[in-house]
Amino acid sequence: MQLSKTWKVNASAGDTWSLLAEGFGDVGLWTSGIDSSQLSDVLGKGAIRTCGLPDGSWIKESVTGYDPDAMTFSYTVVQGAPRWIKEASNIWQIRAISGNQCEVTSNAVIVLPWWLRPLTPMMRIMVGRMGEQFVREAEYYLTHERIHPRATRAKNRAAKRMKARL
Repeated sequence: MQLSKTWKVNASAGDTWSLLAEGFGDVGLWTSGIDSSQLSDVLGKGAIRTCGLPDGSWIKESVTGYDPDAMTFSYTVVQGAPRWIKEASNIWQIRAISGNQCEVTSNAVIVLPWWLRPLTPMMRIMVGRMGEQFVREAEYYLTHERIHPRATRAKNRAAKRMKARL
């Protein structure tokens, strides 16, 4: 299943690149869908990002491409994907529209097992909503210099879960 979507973001291409690409390992600091994140190595091809998810699971993604000049980066899931996902990868591109606006494009590929392919239309909707939420939370962070209220609530819930485990 291929998913391609472009969003207009009210922030400069440089700032957006800095947050999404240069800050690839820090995504867990500002988005609601990821509780924590860290990068295993210097950002570039082969670096591994580990993300803690709200359900307590972990996912590892390997950077497969990183081109600051073209403002593109890509990664693939290498460990921790749900069993119903055989393979997942994404290519992001950021393109300036004006000094304070840019386009952010995501080209994702998710390979599902044959028995889940009838659910592809529903998966497109679900993944599309997740992408929209992610980009809007990034835009909020860039324009308000603080995390989105939805992300704040998610981080508070994550902290409570961690405290309850101790």
